[in-house]
Amino acid sequence: MKRRYYFYDLHCHTNASSCGVGSLQSLVKMAKKRGLDGIAVMDHNKLYRGPLNVEGVEIIPGSEISAGKKDHVLAYFIENDIEKGKSLKETASSIHRQGGYAFWAHPLRKEDVFKREEESVFRLFDGLESGNAMGTEKERETVSRKCKEMSLLETAGSDGHIEGQVGMGVMKVPERINKKNFLEVIEKGEVIIRREFDFFRKSNQRWGEVIEKWKRVTKADSSSFLEDFFTLLLIRNYLRIKNIKLRKINFNYKKGT
Repeated sequence: MKRRYYFYDLHCHTNASSCGVGSLQSLVKMAKKRGLDGIAVMDHNKLYRGPLNVEGVEIIPGSEISAGKKDHVLAYFIENDIEKGKSLKETASSIHRQGGYAFWAHPLRKEDVFKREEESVFRLFDGLESGNAMGTEKERETVSRKCKEMSLLETAGSDGHIEGQVGMGVMKVPERINKKNFLEVIEKGEVIIRREFDFFRKSNQRWGEVIEKWKRVTKADSSSFLEDFFTLLLIRNYLRIKNIKLRKINFNYKKGT
């Protein structure tokens, strides 16, 4: 008898995030199409408080919290919002006090935190997000190696801000995930990143370079409001355009495609 596996995208954003475009319903529709059992809704500094099952797709509640030196922390199964802008230690402690689980999101995105932070900081977390679909293969390998060195768990997700990204990074696990068994099941899981996503990842990197150049030319840094407004405007429209192609990518984990 063939063993049953379950597939979860553990890092998704809805339009409740300022940089998110897709509605929860659109994310769920894509999750069903691609054979996912569940998605984690991790909007920026906003806790998901909706239903935990939408059209047969399990919803893992949580939030992506801004912390430390422009770092992000994924908080799974928390009960209340957690204040942003606190240190990594304070943020992780707040998550654990609520009975939630703290994972460092895409730790290599901003700078080499493995050189910046003491090892004691990493031990505050249940694990690291090694399988962020927006990261490079080298970054994923480096984070995975760090997890093994420090006996930390690994998670994976698309970091999707539009429905076309859903399922591009997932955890393949042997049983359904819930709050009680979360760490145990994740430990048994396998990180999967879709190769079909490579074009978007590379395009996103180039687009990021364009935005940084635009900031320098327009001196947008002189006004945080203008910088935030126009950057978000550019990002949201860029995502809408790319979503047209991303939505057409067909695969289904349940069918092995």
